[in-house]
Amino acid sequence: MGNPFRAVTKKINETTKKVNSGFKKVGSELTKIGDVLKCPISIFSNIPMCGLYYIEDLIMLVVWFALWLICFVVLYLPISFFMEIYCALGGVYFCQKVKYTDICPSKQFVTELFELCFQFFGVKIWLRSSGDVKKCYCIPPMKMAFQPLTSMKYTKSFMNAATGDNDDAMSERLIIALIIFGVVVAVNVYGCREK
Repeated sequence: MGNPFRAVTKKINETTKKVNSGFKKVGSELTKIGDVLKCPISIFSNIPMCGLYYIEDLIMLVVWFALWLICFVVLYLPISFFMEIYCALGGVYFCQKVKYTDICPSKQFVTELFELCFQFFGVKIWLRSSGDVKKCYCIPPMKMAFQPLTSMKYTKSFMNAATGDNDDAMSERLIIALIIFGVVVAVNVYGCREK
């Protein structure tokens, strides 16, 4: 027969751990509630900066949606239509379903591209620091509504691929997409000139 004192001690330790984890959960929930209650005060005390950020984010949302719509109509629909015909006729070599996410740019990509253009001239517009996020996007619905740029993930993966640090398929797609975009722009610019 086992030691009854050990069994009681084990039971007390388990109960104490459960109570401690319950207190930690309650504490973290209270902290989240406190952050939600502090959020409007933070936004209103930083209204000039936050208002400017919100306007910039809305402008980028409109620009991204316009580019996405153009890519969807001009590139995705014809490509998917011809791929369907090709596959229906028995195409063997590249018979895959094309998804719009393969062709249409994401908001992250478009925002990073514009941010890189402005950073080339020494200006930071859309990239938000963690302090900016705490002040102006302090609750999840604000982040979901305005979708601020908080990191340059495509740029990092592109730089890693350029230096050979990482074999990221995303950077290869980025390079191919930029080459295709350059060819389309060159054809449209130089092909439409009057003779």
